[in-house]
Formats: sequence, structure tokens, C-alpha cells
Amino acid sequence: MIYYLSFTNNKFSNDWSSKSICNCWHRDGKEEIAPSGLFYINNTWIILGHYGKIGKNESSRTCLWYCHGDMPNDFILQKFSSPNFTPGYGIIYGNGYYVICANNYNSNPEYICHPGVIYGKKLNDNNWTHKQTSSDSSSPSSFIFENNTFIFCFSGENDEYISITYCIGEPTNSWITEKIVPPDGDKKSSPYLAYAAPYWMMFFTCNNRPFVCFTDDLKKKWEIKEAPFYDGHSSYYLGNAKHSKNNVTVIGKRNEHFFTWHGNSPKGEWKEISCEVGFNDVQNIPTLSFFGDELCSLINSGENYYLGFKKNFSRPCVPLITDGDNAKSYIRAK
Repeated sequence: MIYYLSFTNNKFSNDWSSKSICNCWHRDGKEEIAPSGLFYINNTWIILGHYGKIGKNESSRTCLWYCHGDMPNDFILQKFSSPNFTPGYGIIYGNGYYVICANNYNSNPEYICHPGVIYGKKLNDNNWTHKQTSSDSSSPSSFIFENNTFIFCFSGENDEYISITYCIGEPTNSWITEKIVPPDGDKKSSPYLAYAAPYWMMFFTCNNRPFVCFTDDLKKKWEIKEAPFYDGHSSYYLGNAKHSKNNVTVIGKRNEHFFTWHGNSPKGEWKEISCEVGFNDVQNIPTLSFFGDELCSLINSGENYYLGFKKNFSRPCVPLITDGDNAKSYIRAK
């Protein structure tokens, strides 16, 4: 079953409600359906997913569930004609189009994944366009729409280099792929994009050092430097980066302790905030999202999942939303 959880009031408390949306992962030989993400766009709740099977000589297609309104209810299932394209990092809306960052699993014997997009103007239309945007063997890791531009980034084969793919204007226009960080033999962590005018920024870790690539014009060469919060000797690993109201937040580890870093320029000073309280035995770096100017994080601690809500993110853990094997997807009511 696919479940969602939502607040039954406007406070961050343990007062949650849950509801089943539909069955998934059918094993009757007909098809398999699985969700891969939850999003809130244009007063609409959207759950991305795929149906069919992924693998050699198999065909998987994209689908989504959606419902309108502040509170999620009565999700509608919509399937797309997108053979071998499955949702990647997420879905965003810009210039009249919904655009899904996608993986293209081609049907050749090697079963290679290439970055791509799927886009359409209406959620209830099954004739969305799918397009492979790069010949690289990789999967998108971060996707944003800012300054009239759709852009996502990905690690190249064996995580040796980092590339971007972007499209200015409508997604029907040409998509351009550029290699931003050249291969140098060292593996790099998944890159994460953020935007604070006038800078596009992309954060990643290499050899336990944090780096930022940035440019004020996508047609210019990106500059690469150590991240503005690097202290010169600690061991780092970055999780993800998000932006809101021209402020950027990066979450990660420094010497195995959790921190967030806040700033708006790759050349300026950044504020560092410890996130130790409430993390305890957390191993993986939490995911990070913004609701307006408020930070939200899904935190995995042992076998449990928690949500954290704080504007300064200094004390992140509040309600327990899952326990043990009863993990469920979640969304937050507006």
C-alpha cells in the first residue's frame, strides 16, 4: 500500500492522520506500481512513481498520483506514454509546464541509465513528451527552476566528474549538457544545486573536502573553489543543498558531527549551526526541504524516522512519524 501522513492541525505535533492511496507492487504478472517522491506544486499534491518492470527486456513507464487542495484526499492515478523513462530527482513547474527529472533506461543489453526529462502542461494528460538530455551514464541528483531556466546536475560515470543539463525558457527548447568538474581520478559525492541571485551554486565533496562550483551566467565558465565554510583541516561530507528567498542552506557532516551552513554568496561569509541535539544515533545525512522560510528535514535514526522543523535548524527533532518496519511516506498539510 502507498500511505501518506499529514498534520491534522497547523502545529508541529504528534497529531497525525494517515490514509491509504492505492495498492502497489502487484506480483500477479501484470504490472508493478511504486512511488518515488512527494511534492506540493500549484496547490496540488503530487506523488511520482513508475509502473511496469525495470530490467533487461522489460519496459517501465512513468505515472503519478495527484489531488488538488490544501489537504490531500482522493488521489487520481495518471499514467504516461514514456517507455523506459522513470522519475528521477523530482518534478517542478515553470513557464506553464510540469517537468519531471527522469532516468532513461534504454532497452539495450547493457541496461544503461541516461539523464532525461518528461514534460507536459496538464497532469491529467497521458501524452507527455519524454526526452533524453545526455548520453552520459548517470542519474540526476538535483533539479531546480530559477531565472527562467530548468537545470539539473548529475555525477558522471564512476562519480569521476560532474555535469549539468539545462534548458532556458520552455522545456520544448534545446537542452544543453556541460561538464563542470573534470575527471581527476577521485570520486565525488552527489552534487546539489542551489540559487541565490546572481549565483548558481553546486555543492559536492571530494577527498573529504567540500567544494562549490558557481557562476552568474550559465553561458560562462563555472568557477570551482573550496566551499566558503571549509575550515581548512576538518573532514567533511555534504548531504544536500536547498534555497529559499535568496538564502542557501547546505546540510552535512564535519568530523562526523552534523551541521547546516547558511549563506547567499560563494564568495561571502557563511553561518555554521550545529545540529547535534536530537540526532543521537543518526547515520545518514537527513534530507532537507523548505516550506517558505522554514526548514524541514526527514531524519533516519536507527529504525525510526523523525521530522525536524526549525527556522534555524538548531534543534531539529520533533514528531516521530514512523517506527520500526512501519515506515510510511509523508507529506505536510499547508
